[in-house]
Parts: sequence; C-alpha cells; structure tokens
Amino acid sequence: MASLIIYPELSDIQAEFPGIDPKYLKDDIAYPAMLTKLGPGWLGLVVASIIAAYMSTIGTHLNWGSSYVVNDFYKRFVKPDATERQMVTMGRITTVLLMVFAGTLSLTILDNATEAFNILLLTGAGSGAVYIMRWFWWRINAITEIVTMVVATIIALILVLLVEDQQVETAILDGFTVKLLITVGIVTISWIVTTLITQPEKERGIEGFL
Repeated sequence: MASLIIYPELSDIQAEFPGIDPKYLKDDIAYPAMLTKLGPGWLGLVVASIIAAYMSTIGTHLNWGSSYVVNDFYKRFVKPDATERQMVTMGRITTVLLMVFAGTLSLTILDNATEAFNILLLTGAGSGAVYIMRWFWWRINAITEIVTMVVATIIALILVLLVEDQQVETAILDGFTVKLLITVGIVTISWIVTTLITQPEKERGIEGFL
C-alpha cells in the first residue's frame, strides 16, 4: 500500500530505476522497488519471510496435488488394488512431475503474476458451480468433477496465454469479463453433458456420503 503513495504510476518507478527492462515494467514491479527502501536488517527479515512463505505454499500444494492424483484418480480409476508401496511411489513421481510442470509454467510461459491469478480465477469460475450443485443434484458423480477440472484448466490456459483481452472485449464488457463468461459457458456445458452420459454414483455411496 505504501508503494501507491511512493510510486503512484509506473512512470515513477521507471524514472527512479531507468535501467529496468521495459518488459518487466508492470504493476508487480512495485514490490521489489519498495525493497530498495529497506535497511539490511529489515531486508533480511523480508527475504526470510518470502522464503518461508514460498516453501510453505509450494509444499502444501505439492502434497495436496499429489494426494488428489494418487487417492482420487490413481487408486480409484487406474489401480484399485494398489499397495501402499505403489501409492507412495506414485505420490513421489506425481510430486516431481507437478514441480516440473509448475516451474516450466512460471519460468517459461507466464510473463507476470497477473496471468497466474487470471488462470486461477478462470479455473475457479468455470468449476465452482459443479461443486455447489453436487449437493443438490444426485446425478453428479466423480467423473463429472474430473472432467470439470480438466476442461476448466485447459480453457483457462488457452484464454490467458493465447488470447489477448483486446481480441474479445466488447463495447460494454472488458476482455477479462468476456473470457470469464466464455469459460463459465463452456465448462458448464461440458459438466452437464458429462453428468448426463455417465452413470450416477450408487445409492449406497450417496447415502454414506450424506
């Protein structure tokens, strides 16, 4: 928030740091610019907090993602009779693959943090409805949710990485809002169709869940 006062415009940052490559001159450059205002002690504290937050977040999501793949996909659909050793091995492999994918996405494909947030927002907007409707519509099953997650992620990646906001904006809606509506529309159609063409969960399973 202090950066809004010290650097109200990007031009102010550019004036103070003329050596910044123009491709990095975006809103998120304000944070590292503000770090130059700190003394050695405070700067060390900030660096330590960033590393701690990074390790905590990455560790949580890697374990979380690996757990989803192993327990909700591998164990359920690929190898129901998998042993504990096989599940641990698959978890380790999945963790490494997720880390490689995340690193590749962030270092070679995404240009800034805004794109990452937009991908998350579009993915959530497209899949949010099914996570609510599953409490009210008994036909929704596990395959519905898997298809929803996959389709939402693919559409979000395509719209954020390959389609410029200016290409889809209208006279009354900005580009990101249009992308949001496109994502919600496509994902909603995909999960409804998937739900109707697949078998519902067994009644006993539904009763146990409730």
